[in-house]
Amino acid sequence: MKKATMNDIARKANVSQTTVSRVINDHPNVNSEVRKRVNQAIKELDYLPNKAAQTLKSNSTHLIGVSVPEIPNPYFANLISELENEARLSGYSILLQNSGYNPMTEIENMDIFLSRQVDGIIYVPTSDYSLQKIRSLNIPTVAVTLPIASLDSVYLNHALGGSLAANHLIKQGHTHFGILTQKYATCPKSKGFMHELYIQGMDTENVTVIDIDSYALNRYQIREEVNRYFNTHEKLAFTALFCSNDGAAHDAIHAAREHGIRVPEDLAVTGFDDTFVAKINKITSIHQPLEEMARTSLKIIFDRIAHPQERAPLDIQLTPSIIVRKSSTG
Repeated sequence: MKKATMNDIARKANVSQTTVSRVINDHPNVNSEVRKRVNQAIKELDYLPNKAAQTLKSNSTHLIGVSVPEIPNPYFANLISELENEARLSGYSILLQNSGYNPMTEIENMDIFLSRQVDGIIYVPTSDYSLQKIRSLNIPTVAVTLPIASLDSVYLNHALGGSLAANHLIKQGHTHFGILTQKYATCPKSKGFMHELYIQGMDTENVTVIDIDSYALNRYQIREEVNRYFNTHEKLAFTALFCSNDGAAHDAIHAAREHGIRVPEDLAVTGFDDTFVAKINKITSIHQPLEEMARTSLKIIFDRIAHPQERAPLDIQLTPSIIVRKSSTG
């Protein structure tokens, strides 16, 4: 089937091609009756505007580049969905790239975004390696989930999230705790958890750390580490387990039940992120306001586009909340 052109629209609506162009570009000086006739012709002929031509004319692609470390991860899948929804409301589309936690791939993603002339970039940082490249981009760029110096950043107060989880478990009467995380020594969620235990007078010696020495989204290795712990300990040293993401919490619950440990009767479990994994499996989790994160990040980009003059980078920290479900309370 032949694709309709602006000439086809003009002939059907009995107007000039210039008038059709003005209607498509929402020019104010078009008679309402003529505008209605042109829009009806566009609808009947199923006309789609030439985005490439519009880009050349307006110097805008209405594309936002989005780079995340792992697309299948429930947290990033939720974030992508919110970004796409919010961008669409403003007439934008997203161009999605996966970095795979590889800083070199992250740099390649930035080059792809530049070649596609995106109007802005939202990315989840993987390491400091690519920062010099990203900071040099002459395009509005926002780092999400983590604060990055000299860049606009929108992220969660992870330490407060850990604190909320600890406070909840203490209120449930627990005194011995486990932490399942990646890179415990530098994990702000775990630091917040431990700090809350300390300020509430709990014995921090009664904390067992299961430290996953890999990316926290490597689900196979998480389950292997959890099973290894349960297989080598006849009796748990803790009655409450704080997990740094919902996937880890789900795997911990599954492994515990395989070893005859009841959740939450014998072991209370909390996750982090409040993804669909937590919602479906009724896991207590720290809620991240991803809709607000997406909306705020895009607002920053749109403001930078509208006002390109130099301004100090924005550092916006969002507040978590805790959603209590059956995994941590009877």
